[in-house]
Amino acid sequence: MTRRLPITLFIILTFFIVCQGCASKETRRTVKAMLKSELILPTNMLEITNGIVKTYHDNDINKALMVIYYDKAECGSCRISKLNMLDTLYNLSETSDKFNMLVVFSPNEEEFNEILSLLKDKQYPYPVTLDISGDFLRLNSFIPEDSRFHCFLTDSNRKPVFVGNPLYSTELWNLFIKTLNH
Repeated sequence: MTRRLPITLFIILTFFIVCQGCASKETRRTVKAMLKSELILPTNMLEITNGIVKTYHDNDINKALMVIYYDKAECGSCRISKLNMLDTLYNLSETSDKFNMLVVFSPNEEEFNEILSLLKDKQYPYPVTLDISGDFLRLNSFIPEDSRFHCFLTDSNRKPVFVGNPLYSTELWNLFIKTLNH
């Protein structure tokens, strides 16, 4: 495990170099802080699949988790209308059986019912979670406001090992696959 951290750090820093030309000190610090953190899942989230709402349960705690987090600053209806863009990740999750997906919407109180209604109406075939009381970010203060850091892969211990959206480029996809295979 001690040997994995430098490889993981290299992969994540390479991601930022590919995306930004060069990684700033602040970006490197943010990534390092994320690598030292542990994801904690709220106990009061809803899961919506095919328009059916139920209580969320982390069913497979021994598997890596790909987290995609949409906070209240993002346009929830816009993200919901484009959920099908995540199908590639959901399909890989099912076929590889190496990780689970966790797509979390954390709207503000005023938008909660609207987001819930949109998720039910969308009838998206894969599970999407709704943070009922905003606990996701409170429990995971290591997640910065910058949305570039709202997509990350954890290992089975819920520690981030890859930061970024692998769907953004071929280079990120390849780094994501390499991370999954380590």
